[in-house]
Amino acid sequence: MRRFIVLMIVAVMAAPVVSFAQGYPEKGGRGHGRMDYISELNLSKEQLAQVKDLQRDSRKTAVEIKGKIALKRIDFDEEMQKEKPDMKVLERLIDELTALHAQQYKAKLESRVKMMSLLTQEQKQKLSERSMMEMRGPIMRADDEMDAGPMPGRRGGTPPAPPTGR
Repeated sequence: MRRFIVLMIVAVMAAPVVSFAQGYPEKGGRGHGRMDYISELNLSKEQLAQVKDLQRDSRKTAVEIKGKIALKRIDFDEEMQKEKPDMKVLERLIDELTALHAQQYKAKLESRVKMMSLLTQEQKQKLSERSMMEMRGPIMRADDEMDAGPMPGRRGGTPPAPPTGR
């Protein structure tokens, strides 16, 4: 049963790899914007090949770590379902999950640093500008909502009117 679950997790996690092999999506979907930023950076053929290799390796690492996390969560859930869960086992599993999440974050960070090392100073500047523009959208919308004042029914806002007894 456990082997079946691992195979299912790997199959689900491999789906993005298959879509990557078919090319980047141009609009919509989870990969929206990836091809845009790559084309905006005007990468050389060598840089493009290195970025693709780095992305492939990063996805493989991510799938591996996510699979381990999923298995640990199953173990945790199984322990919690017992009539008398063992706190020592639960604490150990929490520590292992925490370590896996840290490993996941470090792998993402390492990938980002490696990718940045492939870029010229001009390309880094373009990427930085693009990131700032993407972040600006949600921040500006949040500022606009804050200027509109508190929303009725929310903390700090006007409470909704009580129902009438008609």
